[in-house]
Amino acid sequence: KGYATRFGDLTTTTRNNGSLGSAIRGFSAGGFNPGQLQNIDYVTLASEGNGADFGDLSTNRSPYNGAASSSTRGIWAGGYGPGGTKDVIDYVEMMSLGNAVDFGNMVNSRYNHAGCSSPIRAVYSGGSATDGTYIDYVTISTKGDTTQFGNLTTRYDGAMACSNSVRGLVTGQYTITFGTTVDFINLSSQGNSQYFGDLTVNQAIGAATASATRGIIAGGYSGPSGNQNLIQFMNIQTQGNAADFGDLSLGRSKFDNTSDSHGGLGGF
Repeated sequence: KGYATRFGDLTTTTRNNGSLGSAIRGFSAGGFNPGQLQNIDYVTLASEGNGADFGDLSTNRSPYNGAASSSTRGIWAGGYGPGGTKDVIDYVEMMSLGNAVDFGNMVNSRYNHAGCSSPIRAVYSGGSATDGTYIDYVTISTKGDTTQFGNLTTRYDGAMACSNSVRGLVTGQYTITFGTTVDFINLSSQGNSQYFGDLTVNQAIGAATASATRGIIAGGYSGPSGNQNLIQFMNIQTQGNAADFGDLSLGRSKFDNTSDSHGGLGGF
């Protein structure tokens, strides 16, 4: 447990970006500032320092956390940009430099959704769309459109998600209720999510990441309470409520994070 410390700065001020990572590099793509952005930044996770330019997404958009990866390939899906809600899916090979290329399309275009992954699959949950309970996935090593995975127990329209290699956690209700529930999904199968537990305080449109054992939820927006600086954690392989981990250096929302030990490491 502990408090967040400063790592560095991105090349451009942004929000509503989408972040993912390998064991070596972390990435931030797109966002809003105040127009829609196309750039992809990367950092070396083992050190501290500022972001550097990697390349560009295929179109200007805010992925709104719609990002997931294996150990080698990063995938950004959906988002919001010129013309409205997006269904485009882009990918990069993370140890190279260059622009993202076309992967396929989301069956349901949306934003404010969240991505997590196993070494095999990238799974996208919730969001601001016709159906905010929708879960779909792609197989990371191939290219193609998403396939329906199942449905969430409730509408997570300010979604955050994280995973180890087996189980994903999803939360983030950005509605008048500002609920605290957390769902889980088994990444190797298909089917509806199940109830996992509750956060101590609602956090929506914040950031989530994980190790092999713990899921971390940081920041976010909580209705009348405004932007949160709270960091909460859950033990992924059990079920139960979140507990306090520490605090961010300041309260904020509409940002994203990644780690060098998330569930998608391994694979393609």
